[in-house]
Amino acid sequence: MIPIFICEDDSVQRNNLEYCINNYIVMENLSMKLVCSTDDPQTILDHLKRHPKTMGIYFLDVDLGLHLDGVQLAVEIRKIDTMGSIVFVTSHRGLATSFFKHKVEAFGYIVKESNQINFKNEIIDCLQTIYHRYTQAEKTNEKFFKIKMAGKIYLVSIADILFFETSEVQRKIIAHSKDGEFLFTGVMKEIEAFSSKFIQVHKSLIANRDHVRSLDNEEMTIYFSNGDKRPIPPKRMREVKRLLEL
Repeated sequence: MIPIFICEDDSVQRNNLEYCINNYIVMENLSMKLVCSTDDPQTILDHLKRHPKTMGIYFLDVDLGLHLDGVQLAVEIRKIDTMGSIVFVTSHRGLATSFFKHKVEAFGYIVKESNQINFKNEIIDCLQTIYHRYTQAEKTNEKFFKIKMAGKIYLVSIADILFFETSEVQRKIIAHSKDGEFLFTGVMKEIEAFSSKFIQVHKSLIANRDHVRSLDNEEMTIYFSNGDKRPIPPKRMREVKRLLEL
């Protein structure tokens, strides 16, 4: 079930969005649900903090007229839901540069129009495209880990990631994959929670269980499918074996 969120301070526009979305979900019998419709950005952020693994669809009014506008709210959403789809609803054309400046990776934006048919069609087009992408990803059963490095964004298949380890550079993590290494800012605890395939060997090393070739009890070493190896603290060996079911 894909959760949908609306943040719009104009009650008429919010009601229009709710009606269009709910009606389309029912008519097409889609695995989607409008879980939150509000004029308060904090309501959405509070929901995401309670459900940090959410990957949702967000319709955000750009001009909220509050302490957070729609773009600022999108920035905060991105800190929790890195893979969700953000659609801005605005009365101003030509705001794409603002979205780019804030690097919120918006799916797109819908211009508020007096013509409700056009407005409704824009909403439906967004839902159709996003839903297709979500379902195609589920069919292939392939999940991706998003890495931001040197101003670019990389989607790395979890199946291609061998392990993560902390870097000598503070707060930097190295992701070792079949295609090479990626140096990025991250938190090990959050990485481990991202996938059940990720096992924390110790505080500085997370292994993808599918790429662990063996554990050496004598050398206290873990070996990976590409031939790399890393030491394991003796006190962690038993727990790592249990986690890897070896």
